[in-house]
Amino acid sequence: MPLSYYKRSLFIALLSYILLIILYKAVPNNAKPFFGSKSNTTLSLPLKGAEVEGIVNSYPQKSRQRFRFNVAVNKINEEKTKNGIIVYVNKLDGIKFRDRVVLKGDIRSIFSDKTPGNLDWKEYLKIKGINARMLNPELKSHENAGFIFRLSNNIHEYILNVFDKKFNPDHSVILSGIVIGEKTNISKSLKRSFQDSGAIHLLVASGSNVGFMAFMVYFICSLARLKKGRTYFISIIVCGIYVLSAGLDPPLIRAYIMFMFALAGFLISRQSGVFQGLLISGFIILLYQPNALFDAGFQMSFIATYGIIAGMASWNKFIKGGIFFKTIIRIFAVSLFAQLGLYPLMAVYFHRISLISAFSNIIFVPFSGVLMALGLLTAALEKIPLFGYITVKITALSLMVFKFFVVKFGGFDYSAIFVSSPSIFLILAAYILIFILLHMPVFGFKNKKMYIAIGIALLIFLAGFFTRKERTVSMFSQGKYSCAFFKNPDCGLIVLNAGISGDKLTQAVLESGHSEIEILLLSALSHDYMNGLAELSENIRIKRILIPFGSCAKGEREIIKKLKKKGIIVEEMWPGEKKEFCAVKIGPRWGLHTYPDGKSFRDEGYSGEPFFDRLSWHFESSRFDFEFSRFGNGIRLYKNNKAIRDIIGRKGEIVKIDL
Repeated sequence: MPLSYYKRSLFIALLSYILLIILYKAVPNNAKPFFGSKSNTTLSLPLKGAEVEGIVNSYPQKSRQRFRFNVAVNKINEEKTKNGIIVYVNKLDGIKFRDRVVLKGDIRSIFSDKTPGNLDWKEYLKIKGINARMLNPELKSHENAGFIFRLSNNIHEYILNVFDKKFNPDHSVILSGIVIGEKTNISKSLKRSFQDSGAIHLLVASGSNVGFMAFMVYFICSLARLKKGRTYFISIIVCGIYVLSAGLDPPLIRAYIMFMFALAGFLISRQSGVFQGLLISGFIILLYQPNALFDAGFQMSFIATYGIIAGMASWNKFIKGGIFFKTIIRIFAVSLFAQLGLYPLMAVYFHRISLISAFSNIIFVPFSGVLMALGLLTAALEKIPLFGYITVKITALSLMVFKFFVVKFGGFDYSAIFVSSPSIFLILAAYILIFILLHMPVFGFKNKKMYIAIGIALLIFLAGFFTRKERTVSMFSQGKYSCAFFKNPDCGLIVLNAGISGDKLTQAVLESGHSEIEILLLSALSHDYMNGLAELSENIRIKRILIPFGSCAKGEREIIKKLKKKGIIVEEMWPGEKKEFCAVKIGPRWGLHTYPDGKSFRDEGYSGEPFFDRLSWHFESSRFDFEFSRFGNGIRLYKNNKAIRDIIGRKGEIVKIDL
């Protein structure tokens, strides 16, 4: 792609607007300018018996035994406002996407356990403009959406019902994801297979879906020998209805706007239509919802699309050979260029990277196109006895083969790897190198400035190793379980307790910037403190585990045995003992209870019950002296062997202390 594209006013304007959003986000809330509008007002929660008027802003999705949907609020208690509320109901009562509703009930704040490296539900909803929730409100009035939205609702509902009725749960989820991006009920194991095989992007309706719909329209219109202008008009309408039926998610909106501008560019013989479409779609989405800039889905969709546009524009001329060979290489190149930009983001958000995605997508991408066609045919022919039956059987067989390949590719050793959270230096260096690689033919392979830029990127990467390492303690919780991390540059990562689910704890460890645990401490030998230990040990290398003396249940004893067989050092310690690791003395003490009101006491002596026999862990060196409480939800700081301060963790928050 010509470098002159980056000098165009539209690109510079979008980049300036993005920087403005970032700067505004960095300003503390109390210092942000207030424009005297009642829009985006902060709600004083809870509001009991509130009357909410608004528009349903998402397709209702079933979450466990309830349905949930978002409401774009216009009024609360007859006062104009602009807010988003997530609503949970046991029965939908006919509520559909874009219906106007009036609800009465309590409006409460959204709670989310904050664990490092994991989805913060409250923050995720906030980015989408949702800052409150209602549980089983009373439906006071209901006005159906306009014709075009009723049509899209019926299409969405019909497709899902057909898939649920005709296929088993896994096949239904796969087909629903590929056809309209609906993957709410995907199982944990199947989702992991899609992630590890590099096919997870196929379960999100995006550019490929819009492109496929456009291809179908053009194919049918060409058979009917319609003129170019009419074909353009029909494709815009059909693709627009599809985008509405699939939910108006940012990847779809981006793809639809890009399609319109790419098509317009093609009609007037302008090659820059696709890139201009990407920029304009970004502008439109960010003008409507600036916080979308911080949404992982938005970032990944745009980065992947940019990688394909820039990479293929630069390297396409080097793809030569027969039609079949060029097709395979082009699919590989598209997948590679998309994945290149995604790797740093996947490391940041998911801490897991698929190593075979560029190769596996040679099979998955065209296969998903076949499945999308079969899915649409299944929905269209479902009520026609013979043709419907044959289509369902062919689709079911295709889904079985597709799932087999997904599970097979995802099950290979090292098909995907866990990675710790990259530093800002590594991210910056990575994107400089990716930009150069995408444009290498444009720069010219003998361009000295390009190799100087590569050298600068490597220097930035190396600079990350010389930055000051943090010495911090952090505490967080999941439900009733608490956990604490001690990051010590001299001794690696020390973790207190593993009661939190193993996958969440794995993400938390990787988010800390570490890929292994030097020492894992257990306050007790009960399920509450070892719940996630087995899964954690499968994902993260644990060098040493320190446990208290005492009895434990059969299940926990088996876990300890398996860990020892893996080569993990497991040592028992008695309260009062100390062991030195990297100039830090570590040892258990009788359980310390600390409370927010300042009260504290120690529970001395063993009762013989693992659940009650919870110990504290003490750390002492020339630089610091502190003790974790027995629950791991508080620490006590010492100076000259005297307690000087107790810091208590807050439920739903991550408490971080610099030592």
